[in-house]
Amino acid sequence: MRREVLAAVVLGALAVSCTAFVASELSGYQGPGPTTGGCFALPSNACGSCIAQSCENPNASPPVSLQAVCGFSGSGLPYDVKQCATDPSISNSGYDTCASSVFLDGGTYANAIDTQGSAENNVKKCITDNCLDQCRVCNATVYPCGSDTVDLGDAGTCGACLYNAMNFGGACQSAVIPVCTWIQDDVASCAIITAPAKCNASDCSSLMSPPSNLDPKAQAALNCLWTACSASCQ
Repeated sequence: MRREVLAAVVLGALAVSCTAFVASELSGYQGPGPTTGGCFALPSNACGSCIAQSCENPNASPPVSLQAVCGFSGSGLPYDVKQCATDPSISNSGYDTCASSVFLDGGTYANAIDTQGSAENNVKKCITDNCLDQCRVCNATVYPCGSDTVDLGDAGTCGACLYNAMNFGGACQSAVIPVCTWIQDDVASCAIITAPAKCNASDCSSLMSPPSNLDPKAQAALNCLWTACSASCQ
């Protein structure tokens, strides 16, 4: 009887362990912290959440499925999309992780996702169509005092207003993203005005009146930002 009880306990423990493992794999849990999207292991930020919620519908017309891509062991797309979602910021040098490896310039959906190429295409198209706002982030490094730095969104009310206007569907995102690297310094200089522990001088003059020798697209972006945030940046 004792052997039978012991065997039942062991089998029960194995079943619980197996169930937990399977649930973990399906949820995309890998390492510390939860992720989504199965093998894509997407972070739970705005970009990752948008992709996970928008791009898993294999029965739609046209179909799209992250899991379908996961079924092709040779696909490098899960890695590219994870890199994009983990850091969707446009770097100071202008490198855009998402645009370089994930977004599609035009293109159409495939009617079926039974091949690696068609499955990858539809996921890329889905991300481009549904998550562009969440997966392209223009940031700026603010220098409030000496060489101390803070991210734009942490630079007080002015920095937060500018960051939100530039990103995530904000009023100026469509104008800012194409010229992000051209205006980052101007935006950062202005944001100093409300940055914590500031000792460096702020300068919002380029937002108030963009230089005439600046590219017209950059001028339009700066004008938009000042319209959106002038009340927070004075």
